[in-house]
Amino acid sequence: MEREGVRMDVGRFSYFAEKYNRELEELSAKIYALAGVDPFNLNSPVQLSEVLFDKLAFDAKGVKRNARGA
Repeated sequence: MEREGVRMDVGRFSYFAEKYNRELEELSAKIYALAGVDPFNLNSPVQLSEVLFDKLAFDAKGVKRNARGA
């Protein structure tokens, strides 16, 4: 695969890219609505933890603080 490459249907790829980007936007909007706060970066662990544990007061018991589980 590295030397020969992979065939790709560009039209089909574009279709799936649009479809899943739309779905991602819809899901993000639902998350923001459920959280009841201004949009925040869902990919930011810091911002996400602020919303979940500070603003929404979810219990952090049992949540790993880092990749090692500490």
